[in-house]
Amino acid sequence: MSLLLYYLTDHFKKTQDANLRILTGVFGTLAVGLLLKNIADPRKRDFLAVNDHGSPAQSLPSPRGALPLIGHVGYLLKSPHLQMAEWAQTLGPMYLISLGQRDYLILNNAEVVREILEIRGQMNSDRVPTTIIQLMSKSGLVFAWGNENAFLKKSRRLLLSAISRKNLGRKYPELYNKETEALICQIYRHGTGPQGMPLHAYAYLYTINVSMRLLYGIHFESPDDPGWKELYALAIDFSRLGMAMLIECPRPLEFLVGHLKQDAKEMQLRFQKIFGRYNNMLRDAAANGREIECLMNDIIKNEEKENLTPIELENIAATIMIAATDTTAITLQNLFIILLNHPDVQQKAQAELDAVIGLDKLPTEQDLIRLPYIQAIITETMRFRPPIFLNLPRSTRERQIYKGYEIPANVGILHNIYATNFDPTIYHQPHVFNPDRFYNTSGCDQRDHWSFGAGRRLCPGNVFAEKSLALSTARVLWAFTIVPPKVDGKVLQVPITDIALPVQEPAHVDIAFVPRRENLGEILFSS
Repeated sequence: MSLLLYYLTDHFKKTQDANLRILTGVFGTLAVGLLLKNIADPRKRDFLAVNDHGSPAQSLPSPRGALPLIGHVGYLLKSPHLQMAEWAQTLGPMYLISLGQRDYLILNNAEVVREILEIRGQMNSDRVPTTIIQLMSKSGLVFAWGNENAFLKKSRRLLLSAISRKNLGRKYPELYNKETEALICQIYRHGTGPQGMPLHAYAYLYTINVSMRLLYGIHFESPDDPGWKELYALAIDFSRLGMAMLIECPRPLEFLVGHLKQDAKEMQLRFQKIFGRYNNMLRDAAANGREIECLMNDIIKNEEKENLTPIELENIAATIMIAATDTTAITLQNLFIILLNHPDVQQKAQAELDAVIGLDKLPTEQDLIRLPYIQAIITETMRFRPPIFLNLPRSTRERQIYKGYEIPANVGILHNIYATNFDPTIYHQPHVFNPDRFYNTSGCDQRDHWSFGAGRRLCPGNVFAEKSLALSTARVLWAFTIVPPKVDGKVLQVPITDIALPVQEPAHVDIAFVPRRENLGEILFSS
């Protein structure tokens, strides 16, 4: 998944010198494009909107201080999600802001998210069309970033045929057991010294392996594997391109973003080259009687029935790999860092694991249902530090009326996940990490969190991601205690990711793992 609004984050500020050409393209296009918009506003009304009672509808509130050409962008350069939540305190949970060429509807609580994205999902599920997304996705073939159309529905159906709650365990029963066991072995080999191990690299090794085992039955042994390096570079470059995905560039102005257009085109070519090669590997294996049991093999066997072209197949695989890799890797890193800073939570989880699982075998996927505190840790982590605090933008297809307010057609929609996940009317002390809020609870009318989005664009891999996080956490805490690293005998601090960042990617840190059993190596490697 794209690291949304990347250019608005502190992380971008740290790398802006290396990305100056992107910044120039964004604001150059923004300024000239908005000038054209002001000359001929495409949203100029040709009728007076009325509410449900026949009275004139009100315009949605908007924050003061919008500037010519750039609108409210200047207020969002540091922590857009926090600023949006602050505006909601005075404007209410739904309002309009200007991000240059397009106005955006900002949703800040569960009630408006349900109404706009779920109940009215048919009208509000398209993506915002941008120059870079169109080129990167070859006009929508990277389906998570495309409009709600027949190809999106087909792609989601094919994906859910494998990873829905009903089908995942039936079709790929050993997927998580094998990859989490590999992760535990990597930690045992590389992370039990006082200096620990690089969390970032091994989190991505795990998530790329999970996605590639699902897609192609492939496993990479280490971050030094050339195949892993190729896919890791693809995921990181895609994330970096994310900062340019908001550019809406009229065709006469595309010269301003020529370099970004080239990057987007090259990304699409890399999708075709890399996943075309893997798809051909599956075809060759099947032709030689060595069919590989995996998701893409199932899809390729039905390519004629589903009327899928080679490029569509390559983009389906690319979308799944990117979406399954980046966000889960970020969440896994944050999860381990949070646990390192909460030894009391680790101790409570380990007591549950020892009581339920015992001392002589790793937890399995089938054990998760008997580990409610582990599940509570995952749910609270997803609420407390989701990978992004602003969901991928959508757009409205038509004018609508909601509680007497007019919602214009063709405005963007941003769901402020921070505001819904940290709503103090729902979560007591929302800025405190507390898995007990989800432990042995029942009968709650509220969703646990909104980190997977809502409505028709709800992340289809939510079950896949949660199960991956739950089993990896159960096995890590059964085998190890997570502690800060030491360098020259000095304990290093590993801070929890700053909530001010809309993209919750943690700093690249080392963390250490202390084995909980003397015979752990024997247990891990006896099989």
